[in-house]
Amino acid sequence: MINVIDRFYKAVSPEKALKRQQAKMRLSALEGFSGASKGRKSLSRWRTLNSDPGDILLDAQAILVERSEDLDRNNPLACGAISSLEENIIGTGLRVQSMIDAQYLGLDDEKAAQWQAQAERIFKLWASKQTADAKQEQNFYSMQATAFVSSLLTGDCFAQRQFRKSDFLGTCWRLVDSTRVCNPGKQSDTRKISGGIERDAFGAPRIYHVTNIHPWSTKEPVKWMPVSPYSRDGYTRDFIHAFRKRAVSEPRGRPILAPVIEALKQLGRYTEAELQAAVVSGLFTVFVKSQDGTTEIDHFDGIEEESTPSDPDYGLGNGAVVGLADGEEISTANPGRPNSGFDPFVLAILRQIGVALGLPYELMIKHFTASYSASRAALNEAQRSFRQRRVWFANAFCQPIYESVIIEAVSKGYLSAPGFFDDYQVRSAYLATQWAGDAWGSLDPLKDVNAAEKRLSLGLTTRSQETLEYNGGDYEKNVMQRAKEANLEREINGNESTQRNDVSSMGDNSDSFGENDIDSDEDERSREL
Repeated sequence: MINVIDRFYKAVSPEKALKRQQAKMRLSALEGFSGASKGRKSLSRWRTLNSDPGDILLDAQAILVERSEDLDRNNPLACGAISSLEENIIGTGLRVQSMIDAQYLGLDDEKAAQWQAQAERIFKLWASKQTADAKQEQNFYSMQATAFVSSLLTGDCFAQRQFRKSDFLGTCWRLVDSTRVCNPGKQSDTRKISGGIERDAFGAPRIYHVTNIHPWSTKEPVKWMPVSPYSRDGYTRDFIHAFRKRAVSEPRGRPILAPVIEALKQLGRYTEAELQAAVVSGLFTVFVKSQDGTTEIDHFDGIEEESTPSDPDYGLGNGAVVGLADGEEISTANPGRPNSGFDPFVLAILRQIGVALGLPYELMIKHFTASYSASRAALNEAQRSFRQRRVWFANAFCQPIYESVIIEAVSKGYLSAPGFFDDYQVRSAYLATQWAGDAWGSLDPLKDVNAAEKRLSLGLTTRSQETLEYNGGDYEKNVMQRAKEANLEREINGNESTQRNDVSSMGDNSDSFGENDIDSDEDERSREL
């Protein structure tokens, strides 16, 4: 609608009149969404950052990481949440199952099974030793837990490939703290290099700049080393950067506790205040006041210690008796603890924290009080989140390490793979895998087994899939083991049956032998007569 002022600008300055109309149209468009309104009082003071998400993250990353690590060290709820995620997603470690593309490679089932078994055997031998770690402190499965926790607390997980002389395989990996990947000389981020990562024209990582020690350490001079993500031959990864990207422009990962740092810290303070109030409420102290201003009562606070009248101790204590001088009075303060509303309030906050972490609060506090259906629904939602993170970690961290080991095994002749180094598709067919972890808990195992049986009868799944989901096992190996056990049982039962027959036959022979002896004795006596 054009008013008098608009008509004036239209006559005097059509350009200004046009800008005014355009501004009005933009304001009208904003009012179309209540969330974009700037006139509502509830939103008028909402200040947002109209900036690149990557720049926002890099500016705040150092503080986010410091506070997340501090919460993990000192906050029980944060530590428990991180531990629950690590236990359910990684557990004892993700295990590899070789799944080569036998049809593309032209292998029959028997040869494919033999190659897969040999590849798994070689990798298991490498992964179970501490030589898998360049520092020789952990095996591969322990390294998974450390790397995953790092990805939760810092948003990033870095690992660098190393090589040691060995009679078997020399490949080993060294975990790198995320703070050590930073810009050389602590320079500001630019378009070319940001967050310690130098990128090419397409935005792909070209060089990672890694310090020899913590960048803020004062023990020795800090030096930056450029590390390429791939080896010179291009077959293997030399540097792994595993993180979950939340925005397109984010060059690094964000800590999982980032949206709940304030809530966890405030909840920790509230819990500490309630605990202190409960302790004060539990102290029983008697104050004695004399009429003449003198008292012979010793100041006792539950601990035997020297005290002087000139320096009285009026502190509360366990069963303490405190004397007061003339004119001194005590006014009691009853904190009214324990607070009956403490537990419901904490649970309400934990529900919000659990939503942000993808972790039901029942699982976070290890306490199930709801009905079976509600608990089952909570576990199903948690498992969906766990499965997504497990697949991500297996692809981003475990698979590149597996490939580096198998590539060295093929190059040294431990595995025969024709065309492995000549054709990318052939190499990919040999390196195809799937990763399995520990089975998740079940509220009613019998119902789960019956459901699996029903799915199998309807052809909705396979025995291999059900075995993998149930306990992360391998169905084919289970069948072979069951056949071996059945043969062993038949062999043992057969031997026992043979022994029983032998004993029985011996008993029959002994009886007949005794009867013959009796008959022969009677004949002899008859002849003598």
